[in-house]
This record gives sequence, C-alpha cells and structure tokens, in this order.
Amino acid sequence: MNPKIFCKVCNTKTKYTKDNFSRCHLKKYHPEIKSIQNYYDKYLKKCNEGICIDCTKRTTFINFLNGYRKRCKICGQISEEKRNKVIASCKQRDYKKIKKKYNKTCQERFGTNGYTQTKEWKKQYTNTIKKHYEVKHNFLIKDVIDKRNSTFKENREEIKKKRQKFWTKDNTKKVKDMYRKTCLEKYGVDNTSRLLTIRKKLSNKFKYTINKIRKTNEELGYWIPLELKSELDKYYFIIRKITKNNIEYLFNNWNGECYYSKEKLVINEEYKKNNPRKSVNTNPLQPSIDHKKSILWGFKNNILPEVIGSLENLCICSKSINPKKGYMNEDEFMKKLNEND
Repeated sequence: MNPKIFCKVCNTKTKYTKDNFSRCHLKKYHPEIKSIQNYYDKYLKKCNEGICIDCTKRTTFINFLNGYRKRCKICGQISEEKRNKVIASCKQRDYKKIKKKYNKTCQERFGTNGYTQTKEWKKQYTNTIKKHYEVKHNFLIKDVIDKRNSTFKENREEIKKKRQKFWTKDNTKKVKDMYRKTCLEKYGVDNTSRLLTIRKKLSNKFKYTINKIRKTNEELGYWIPLELKSELDKYYFIIRKITKNNIEYLFNNWNGECYYSKEKLVINEEYKKNNPRKSVNTNPLQPSIDHKKSILWGFKNNILPEVIGSLENLCICSKSINPKKGYMNEDEFMKKLNEND
C-alpha cells in the first residue's frame, strides 16, 4: 500500500498518496502551488538536481517521488546505462514470436506482412519526401548522399572490419539462400536479374518489376537510362540479354576445354580448393564466355543481335585467351594463334 504524503506547506500528514496528493490536496488547499513540480522545486529539490550530469543542460521532471532525470534527452539516449538497459531488454524478447504476431496483425488489417508494404504507406512516404525535398526517395537527397559518403570515408576501416566479421561463409550462404527463396516465391526465378533475360512470356506483374528495377537504378544513378545510351550500347545490351539465356545450356554441354587452345580449364571452386590463399581472379584458366563472331563486328555489319547472341555463336574459353582475341572473329584469331605456334 502506498504511504501517506506529508505536506510541507501546512506541515501536516495528509490522507492522500502520491496518486492523488496533487489533485486532492495541493489544488484544494494550496492553489498558490500551481503544480506538483513547483512543490517539488520549493521543498524537495536537492542541490544540482535537474542538471544533466554529462553536459549540464536542464533535465525533465519525472514525478513527485522520482524527481528529475539524471541526464538530458540526448545524453540519456547515448549513455552506457541506457544502452545496457536496452541490451538487457532485447535479450529477454522473443523476436520470432513478436515478428509472427506483427505479421499476423498486418495480414488481418492490411493484407501484407508489414504496414510499410502497403500502397497507402508508400504513397504517403513518396508525397512527404517530394513535399520536403522535391525528390522521390531520401537516398536522392544531396545532404544524405554527402553525409553517407563522408561517414564512409571517415570510418572506412571500422566499417570494413565489421563487414568482414559479418560476412562469414555461413552468413553469406544464409543471406544468399534467403534471397533466392524470396525471389522464387515472388517471381519464380532465383535472382531478379533473371527477370531481365528470361525468354518466356512475362506476366504484367513481372514486367512491372523489371521496369521498377530499371527505373530505380536509373534514378539512383547506377544505370544509364536507355534513351541516353548510344546505338552500340543498345546493341550490346540486347545481345547480353540473349546470351544470358544460353549460358546454362552452354555449360551443361561443355567438354571442359578451352574452345581455342584446347587447354583443360579450371573452374573457380576447384581452383580455390587447390589454392585456398589465392583469389579466383588470379586463375588464368578460369572459364569465360566468348562470341565467335564479335559483337563489334556484328554491329558494324548490321547483323541481327539474335544471331550474335545465339548458342551457335557462343563458346567457352580461358580467361587469359578472351582478352587476346578482343574484337577479332574466330577465323582471324585462330589464324593468329597458328602463326604464333
């Protein structure tokens, strides 16, 4: 049971507790004391109370029994004491259970796993960003871009260490598996980039996703808009899409040799197994895709992209041979190889 409060204004023990002392006693018998904070300041406040112990700013009043906070709002959020409380609280929580409950509630209310996935939220978010910054996404705000870049430069080594610590083999595999699973559930492919290259007729949903991927990357400055690309770049772009469709079949029917030199090639997994301390980029016998008739030759001679990117025009050669061939066609390159021999 809560103890009765002793009033220091009239020096009497009241019949009221902390819950109703201000409302039933102070306001009724001592209206000159306008609030419980004024009463506390006049009769109970200690020396230096109400001043932040870290930065000397004023702190907020809690209540009659607890008085003022030890720290101001900013210092309180970054203090070790607050951090320990948050960590202890987080350890006690069952996040799987919380997430399950949250997803269930959102499914019942909005038909999605989270409110941020709803059209209403996305529209509201876009309108707010446009209103304040005249851009569609906060990553396009100049101050945000500058801040991110400067923070990364200042803390490059620390960020690098954290990334290396996180990206272990197990975590890398988990993230990849989760990504593939999500893509398969949503789009029927294990990677969204495959949506740009798959041959089958795509539904409107997939076409919308493809357009959204391109639009987002163009807005963020990662991709050059198609209308700004040169005719040669567009030609390359179409051929790459056609080539990607043939890669799986090409490797499934590959004899393991370089098409030009007939050397036995070494895949990255095998190379890494035999050379654990070396990067796969140092593997000169790494398999790579090559066009027998070069893309540049096809562009200059007005050859259809479907011909240059076709399975008949593709081969697998070593990583060291590919740049030597360059823009030459198969006949020219084989002649050059024979002359060198």
